[in-house]
Amino acid sequence: MPRRKPTEKLGTYGQFDLNPERAVERFVESKLQNKFYIKPPYWDIPREGLELYAIQNERDHGEMSKLQDNLRKQAQSDARANEERIAAVYKIKNELREQFISVNDFIRECERKKSEADEKLALETKICDEKKTEIQKIRKDLVELSEFKDRLEKSVDELKHYKTVFEEVVAESEYFGNLQELIDRCDALMITQVEVTEMEEKKKQEIEVMRKKIVDATNDASLIIMGLNKELSDLEQSYNASQTESFKWSKVLAVSKDCIKDKESTTTQLLDQIQQLYALFCKRSGIPIAFERQQVENQLDYIKDEMKYLQDVIKCAADISENEDKSIIAQNGSSKK
Repeated sequence: MPRRKPTEKLGTYGQFDLNPERAVERFVESKLQNKFYIKPPYWDIPREGLELYAIQNERDHGEMSKLQDNLRKQAQSDARANEERIAAVYKIKNELREQFISVNDFIRECERKKSEADEKLALETKICDEKKTEIQKIRKDLVELSEFKDRLEKSVDELKHYKTVFEEVVAESEYFGNLQELIDRCDALMITQVEVTEMEEKKKQEIEVMRKKIVDATNDASLIIMGLNKELSDLEQSYNASQTESFKWSKVLAVSKDCIKDKESTTTQLLDQIQQLYALFCKRSGIPIAFERQQVENQLDYIKDEMKYLQDVIKCAADISENEDKSIIAQNGSSKK
């Protein structure tokens, strides 16, 4: 006879305890499978129950608490040491910042003085170079003057006999009163000859420049004429092409104008028909005309609504006539009986 009540539990494992029937089933299942192997208990080996796990956990918790306390104390001491180190680091940082500022100011002052010294040195060097250049130029001028003096003395020695000739010319001539007038007249003639020579060279250069300008103008004119001829030929070709294209488009425009006129007449007829139909519906409904001829969209909307209304009326009339026909047929059938 089956049991009405399940077998009581042992009460050893608390909420993890099982009924004996279920425990036996579990034991058999564990013996038949190899995936999740469970070591069976023996009578002579103490079981590792939850109480032992709890005791072990309490021991581990105590050790961990002690370790946490030690670590907390060590962390507090490390924190105080770190705070002292940070304060020392900030102090050193401030000292280094002050030293950096003072050193930076000193470096800037040194750079400013260096730049001023460099500018002054460059100025002095430039003045020294200019003075050296002036000294070299003066020495060169002195050398040239010495050479000129030597050449002049040689020329005076070579032309000394002409002085006797000039004195004889002055003594015999009636035009010159002394030697200086003769020399002045010769100098004037030589200067005039030099001026004439310079003027001749200048005129030759001007004539050469004018000849080059005439040649350049002739070449430019020929190039311009050739360019104009080319542009003229291009314009003639463009004119002929444009004329041909214009004839072609004139034909197309003529056809387009005819088509546009036909479309305009068709459109006008459609607008007139829409206006007449709208006026007819307004007259039928007994309302005044509210939209003008140009308001085609509003007229079409009104016509559409009226057509829908008429279709509904026609449909209702058809339904009513069909019902009347059915009622007449029914009456005829009853009268025949």
